[in-house]
Amino acid sequence: MLHIIIFINIAAFSLGLSAVSVSLRLYRLYRYKYLLAYFYYLLFLNLGSLAGLIFCYYSTNLQENLTTYQYNTYLIIDIFAVYFPMMACTYAFIILTTSIVEKVLPKILKYLYFIAFGLFLLIYFYGLKEFIKSESMQLFLLNHTIESIFILSVTMVAIIQILFNARKLQNSAKQKAVKIFAFLYLLIYTIICICFFLPRTANTISNSLLFLSLNIVPILYLRRYLQRSYWDILAEPEREKMINGLYAKHNISKREKEVIYLIL
Repeated sequence: MLHIIIFINIAAFSLGLSAVSVSLRLYRLYRYKYLLAYFYYLLFLNLGSLAGLIFCYYSTNLQENLTTYQYNTYLIIDIFAVYFPMMACTYAFIILTTSIVEKVLPKILKYLYFIAFGLFLLIYFYGLKEFIKSESMQLFLLNHTIESIFILSVTMVAIIQILFNARKLQNSAKQKAVKIFAFLYLLIYTIICICFFLPRTANTISNSLLFLSLNIVPILYLRRYLQRSYWDILAEPEREKMINGLYAKHNISKREKEVIYLIL
């Protein structure tokens, strides 16, 4: 069973490399903040999954030769290597979900998020100290559970705020596209939340498949929409700034501006 999980994770990570590449190309082409945030979201998501894949491989192939202490040490490293990139991934997702509806994340929320990040980090190192002293894993496992709940809760709230704020977008085409984007992620993360309460093996398989889904969205949906509806998805202030910059750079005359406007 674990070998099947490893195979799914390898496929998901391979697709993830393509998703990261696609998101970076989209940002370089369109130069929008939410696309940069999307790139970092996918980058940290796949870094965390890579760490989980490595641990899954070791636990599958080397578990029989490991002592309990060695296995727990690998688990501690895995928790650090997976969940702290996931905290960074979640922060990037928050920036993505606010900027895609043309909002700015309030500073107080940024501070609160980094305070939570710092607390998880302190608990991790305190748990490491306890593990060295008494080989106790209780604090690690508790921190792991709380952090997972925190990440899922923040992500779900971020997705819901997309649906709430999308109604305020003036461009109907962009409003529709953003809502579809939000519903795709709402579906995936709702299933992840449900799988969180399943037995470990079923949870691991489900999350591997869902991770595969998270990497499909930017390739099959976002790129297609941007290519077909480039001007619809752009925010007006940013579009005007981009056009005016091009006019100034190339010394475009008033009449030439009119022609360009009609073409666009």
